[in-house]
Amino acid sequence: MYSNFVPSAEHCARLEALAGRGNVAVADSEAAAQASAATTQIAFGHRYLRQMLVVGAMAVIRYADPKRRPWLAQLLARRKAKVAAVALANKIARTAWAMMMTGERYREPLAA
Repeated sequence: MYSNFVPSAEHCARLEALAGRGNVAVADSEAAAQASAATTQIAFGHRYLRQMLVVGAMAVIRYADPKRRPWLAQLLARRKAKVAAVALANKIARTAWAMMMTGERYREPLAA
């Protein structure tokens, strides 16, 4: 049903809204819940897009190399895999939006 899915301008606007919101981890649980709800409602408002981002993030986590992605290894040490997958999906969405807006190709970050 969704095999020919191409993001529309509306989906790109949702990604832009997510990236502009600056969803970062915070200590306050209420603020964290609001940031989580914002991610779900704005960028992940399109159910299929949300599903594909999280499924892709789970695949990355399953085969992650801790040497290449130390921040992900640290996150997995602190959080459950599905929570880390949502965080990674958020990062993927922000990266995709930035690439679409600037027209740049993806450059893998260098491991520290």
